[in-house]
Amino acid sequence: MNKNIVLPNMVDIFVNKKFEVEPFIDALQWLESKGLPSPVKKENMDGKKPGVPRLEYFINGNYFNVWCIEDLMDSGTSGSNSQEKFRVLPEYIRTDNPHLIISVSTAESTPDVQPEDTSLNGSVLMGEMFYQLDAKQYDPTSPSNLEAQPLAESFVQWQIYRLIQQCTPSINKLLVCPKHVGASRHALCCAASREFTSIGVINIVHYDAYAKADPAAYEAFKKENPDLVAASIETTHGIVKMSAAEAAGGKHRYPVLFVSPITDRYLHFDDDVDEAQNYTAGYNAGIAVGVLMENMTYSDLVFSPSPRFAE
Repeated sequence: MNKNIVLPNMVDIFVNKKFEVEPFIDALQWLESKGLPSPVKKENMDGKKPGVPRLEYFINGNYFNVWCIEDLMDSGTSGSNSQEKFRVLPEYIRTDNPHLIISVSTAESTPDVQPEDTSLNGSVLMGEMFYQLDAKQYDPTSPSNLEAQPLAESFVQWQIYRLIQQCTPSINKLLVCPKHVGASRHALCCAASREFTSIGVINIVHYDAYAKADPAAYEAFKKENPDLVAASIETTHGIVKMSAAEAAGGKHRYPVLFVSPITDRYLHFDDDVDEAQNYTAGYNAGIAVGVLMENMTYSDLVFSPSPRFAE
């Protein structure tokens, strides 16, 4: 074998639902008009081919697969079913053997990042800490029974945070403020931190359960982890992290960066979220991730203290 052959890196981007991946892809297509290289494959744009990414890019020695998690799930199950997500994801992660996983899911902000009487709606928050609450008690008819996992860290490459910091000014100029309930003045932004934690409420499939599940999850997290920062509340990031660990046999082989585009203020889901609000958040996630894709170098994923192959 030729030792001089350099294999490309792989980045798997898992976007939660179909209504989230569509604006995400719209943003990537818009960025293509501004210089983002075109995809090398886009044969599954409509998501109708099982087991095929929506888009595939090759940029700076890195492959990027854009997946929609809902595409991979059994069509007869709810797109919110935590257990079904965990059933299907490990196989795709194990097959691709990615250097980095990016989990994208629209989310609610928290009091930790949202000052009183303000809004971050439309902002994009990123991090690598994951906390879960089994919220089945708030949705007893839910068919999902996934076991909640303890607080987990993902060991994302330090170069990725440097890259985000470098790209933040460009991203911020391109973010769109939601028209329904947007971010407060000067609050629309992209921000990332190793201290940011995604709060996950799992095993709920009915949206009306959020009203009780979200504050219960936040309060439980703060009681157990008063020094950590709750960045967002949603349903999927922690399941992607669990799936990465499952695919690697319990090891920290696959770093997971969560990307939370904020749709609603804390405890204001019913007030803030509508179709347009979801679209704008998904679009902004695509802008943020697309700018990172365009500027990510080969060495951003190769040279790292992250224990990708640690025992």
